[in-house]
Amino acid sequence: FTRFFGDVPESPDEDDLHRCLTRFASITWRGPADSESLDRYLKLATTHFKQTGDFWQSAKLAMRALLASPGFLFLVEPQAADGDRRLDKYELATRLSYFLWSSMPDGTLFALAARGELSSPDVLAGQVDRMLDDPKAAAFSDNFPGQWLGMRRLGSMPPDPTTNKAYYADNLESAMREETHSLFNYLLNRNESVLRFVDADYTFVNAALARHYGIEGVTGDGFQQVALKPEHRRGGLLGHGSILTLTSNGVETQPVTRGIWILENLLGTPPSPPPPDVQPVEPDTRGVKTIRELMAKHRTIETCNECHRKIDPIGL
Repeated sequence: FTRFFGDVPESPDEDDLHRCLTRFASITWRGPADSESLDRYLKLATTHFKQTGDFWQSAKLAMRALLASPGFLFLVEPQAADGDRRLDKYELATRLSYFLWSSMPDGTLFALAARGELSSPDVLAGQVDRMLDDPKAAAFSDNFPGQWLGMRRLGSMPPDPTTNKAYYADNLESAMREETHSLFNYLLNRNESVLRFVDADYTFVNAALARHYGIEGVTGDGFQQVALKPEHRRGGLLGHGSILTLTSNGVETQPVTRGIWILENLLGTPPSPPPPDVQPVEPDTRGVKTIRELMAKHRTIETCNECHRKIDPIGL
């Protein structure tokens, strides 16, 4: 509160009220508040001040209204008539801050935006480095892989506890999540090639997850980087228990789900949805003994083959 009203005199008037609320609105709306948008909030405070003479209650009334306004609750970016509009300097600061910190810009970003310096490539790159070094960047490390890889779905369909007791006894869900986050942070902090997401020859495990993977020589609850042998088959995201679990149904392997996951999340080529007018046709599954054989039968149906010939080999 002192940040916005620290210079209020002992007997404040309407000008003091307007000045302080304008200062508050410039932060609340993540940029200079235009007079037309701000006018209704100033009138609200002024009316209450005239009726009661209570400066602080009038200020708080307007502040509550500003915190409930679309300018605070949403990232408002007006669209140009032709759809071609560049972000202004304050919108750029806001985009950057919410992307890396999941929070509003700090004083440094606001100052650079005010001076028009943030759009400079060198300044922008420097700010990205500064922000990634800040503890607030933990939000990016959690939210980005959570959305990109679908990690937020991990645990929605856990395995059967009667046949997978170690999954629960050793808290493997949490360990799997930490393994994937550790790999993401490692590659981000060292600016490694994105190819390491699929062909890394190392991973991050604690004793419980190492035991689940069959990796020897790991002790303790803390996570550590370990070198992988080819026979471990755990290098990269496609070997992570987290990815394999969230692309399963908790009972059996799901090659189609995994194939779609790879097409969408790693290759950026999601398959087309099935035509709305095509009725599902069950293949003749006589003689089928494995999932691979079942999927091969499914691809013999002409309407299914177009998509599944792309999905199935990757999923398997």
